[in-house]
Amino acid sequence: IKTIKNKNLNSEQITAAEEFSQMSTLKKIKTLKRLKKENKSDDTAQIELLLLVLLAILLPPVAVYLKRGVTTPFWLSILFTLLFWLPGIIYALLIVFDKI
Repeated sequence: IKTIKNKNLNSEQITAAEEFSQMSTLKKIKTLKRLKKENKSDDTAQIELLLLVLLAILLPPVAVYLKRGVTTPFWLSILFTLLFWLPGIIYALLIVFDKI
């Protein structure tokens, strides 16, 4: 704890460090695994979003299907894509980014 206070950390970080130091080894391992998994899930979500954006540009109905399934937005996406490609892309991007 003395070394933690010497590093000019704020009070929340010191409290978290104290709690962590008081945990048992098993709890520490579980906590570290959980934190690692949370960080991985953020990366996975970003990759998923990127792939959906690429699909929304190339195949708009497929991106909408993966995001919402076979629902009304999916059928609208097919309609917009068949009418003109650009409205299909715009609509799919709006669905992917949850703006509609």
